[in-house]
Amino acid sequence: MPIQVNIDKPQRLVTTRCSGELSDDDLAALQERFETDPDFSPKFSRICDLTKVTVVDISDDVLNQWAADPIIDANARHAVVCSKPAVMTSVLDFVARSRRYSRDISVFPNYDQAKNWIDKREETFEA
Repeated sequence: MPIQVNIDKPQRLVTTRCSGELSDDDLAALQERFETDPDFSPKFSRICDLTKVTVVDISDDVLNQWAADPIIDANARHAVVCSKPAVMTSVLDFVARSRRYSRDISVFPNYDQAKNWIDKREETFEA
């Protein structure tokens, strides 16, 4: 599955856009990228755009690991963009698991709404 990652240091934002089938191997590769990219910071908020994902085939173990995500700062927001019912079930499961770790995570139907939510959080930190 193709995954595009954009790390915007000035905006303190990591945007990930996925398409096709999302699998355990894809998330492992993404995790490795985050751990090795010198521009990545666990303090950056994240937007994960899944609007072009067609199938989610992620094991419970990997879903739990991502929900616990030890490399994301507790104050960083995580927005998921998703509108397909077939993908939404997995996304909502991930959100529920993430909130067990007090993650600040929400789901949005489009990128603009997700970005606005992230920007509101950044305004709070700047004030």
